[in-house]
Amino acid sequence: MSSEQPKPMLFKRLKIEEIYLKDKLNDEWKTSKYPLPDNLRIARNLALKLSIVEFVCCFSSLAFYMRRRSRLILAMIIFNFIFTCVGLNAKTKLSYWGLLIHATYTISVIGGFYIYIFIDYAMTKDQVVKTSSATDDGTGEYKTMS
Repeated sequence: MSSEQPKPMLFKRLKIEEIYLKDKLNDEWKTSKYPLPDNLRIARNLALKLSIVEFVCCFSSLAFYMRRRSRLILAMIIFNFIFTCVGLNAKTKLSYWGLLIHATYTISVIGGFYIYIFIDYAMTKDQVVKTSSATDDGTGEYKTMS
């Protein structure tokens, strides 16, 4: 047996400077005696970057409204903007309840909304192909050629 003792573990406290929107954090993170964990800092910074993609998706869903002109779709787009803003606010503050509300809405409602868009696109795509052989007589009604 060796008489060497293991070296003691040394911990070094690093001050992390790269925290996006540091002044917007909740007070519990600002005044804590422990620094913001590195994995939480990285995840928060990535979530803030992905918020840009989330807003782009909200704006791109307006094209679907322009195509369909449905009150349901308009209501979903408005709620998407509201909850995307709630999510951005929760990400900047690291608010647990805000992140939970945003995640619940995003997974359930927005996920279902985009599934609805894909199904609607697949169903109406067939109708466009079927009506392409129809002729327009100027009345706005399409009559098939017999």
